[in-house]
Amino acid sequence: MYQYYFTFRSMTQAQRAVGLLRQAGIFPTLLRTPRAISSQGCGYSILVRGEEVYQTAAALRAGLILYEKAYRMSAGGRAEEVFP
Repeated sequence: MYQYYFTFRSMTQAQRAVGLLRQAGIFPTLLRTPRAISSQGCGYSILVRGEEVYQTAAALRAGLILYEKAYRMSAGGRAEEVFP
């Protein structure tokens, strides 16, 4: 099963995303962006389950919260950029 990461440049943006998503019934995990997918060496991400990726992307767009990129991470740790 895949996990999906939405990356943000700042903690504030990531926290806003978590708040918005919780109101929409999605409960992401807030964490530091894993090094494998970090574009500038640091940042914050939200982690959601595979079945929530499209709902998450739609809720963020509707709430005008911009994320940098979205990634799909396999159980083996292989990351791939996605465009939900």
